[in-house]
Amino acid sequence: VAKHEKQLMIELRKKTVNLEAVKQLQRLSFTSRVQDIANNFQGSDVVKKVCEKYPFLQLEQQVISEGRM
Repeated sequence: VAKHEKQLMIELRKKTVNLEAVKQLQRLSFTSRVQDIANNFQGSDVVKKVCEKYPFLQLEQQVISEGRM
């Protein structure tokens, strides 16, 4: 999962993003990411902490894509 998340960040930094690769990497890491957030993030600064660990969730296009999976 860590490899998928790292590859996702690399892909999103490219000038021309392969959206299919991004979607596939999101699918592969989705369950683990949801479990991590549910189990390990609490408190008033939860959004800040989640965004620090998963910065790609701050990108509107990525959040919309994940919501449509």
